[in-house]
Amino acid sequence: MNINDRIKKICEVFCENSNGKFAVTMEASKQNVNNWSRSGYSVGLSVIVKIIEKFPSVSPEWLLTGVGEMERTDNGLTHQSQTDRIERLDNHNTLLFKENKELRAENDELRGRLYMKKSAG
Repeated sequence: MNINDRIKKICEVFCENSNGKFAVTMEASKQNVNNWSRSGYSVGLSVIVKIIEKFPSVSPEWLLTGVGEMERTDNGLTHQSQTDRIERLDNHNTLLFKENKELRAENDELRGRLYMKKSAG
C-alpha cells in the first residue's frame, strides 16, 4: 500500500469515503484530493503535515511508511478494538439493565407478600 492508498483509506474511514468531505476537512479542492489519491502522484510534505493535524488519531508512522496500525490511541487500542470493546460493554449494559428490571419486579412482589403477611398476622 503506497501513501496514495493510505490517503484513500483515511478518506474512507474518517470521511465516509467522500472526497468532498475529505476536501472540506483538509481545506482543499476536490481535485487536489483526487490527485493525492491517485497512485503515483507525489504527495508533498505540507499535505502530510495537514493530514496529521486534521486527523490526529492517524499514526504518522503508518501514513508515511505503512508500518503499524492506521490509528493510534493513548492506550494502545486500535479503532476496531475500541469499537469491539464498546459493543461488548453495550451488550453487557443491556443485560445488566434487564437483570436490574427483573430484580426490581421481584423485590416489589416480595414487598407485597411481606405486607400481606404483616396485615394478616
